[in-house]
Amino acid sequence: MVKGTTLFILFLFAGVVFLNSCVKDKGALPRVSKGKVVIMVGASGNMFFPSSVDAKVGDTIVWRWQSGFHSVTSTSVPSGVIFGIDPIQSSSDSLIYILQIDGVYNYECIYHLPGMTGTINVSK
Repeated sequence: MVKGTTLFILFLFAGVVFLNSCVKDKGALPRVSKGKVVIMVGASGNMFFPSSVDAKVGDTIVWRWQSGFHSVTSTSVPSGVIFGIDPIQSSSDSLIYILQIDGVYNYECIYHLPGMTGTINVSK
């Protein structure tokens, strides 16, 4: 029983450490509120957090830089959307995009493939 309890405590501690390391500002967890979606970039290594979000037409997406050098580059977006290659780093620590067309927006960091990808599912 002691071995199982110790293992549980170890996993619990690792989870707390991971969550605490996910953001530069501990009070700025990714959230969806009042039409604004915040996506952390490089919060815990080479990843977008969250990597998949649901949003509505008119919502504002904010990619907020946390660490490293990354890009937010579209791989597939709805027809009519202009969404390109944007570097994000300490000198330009956020990107802002207002969703105008419903559909699925897929994006990646061109510097950290194949794993650093994200999706935004946009409804009317």
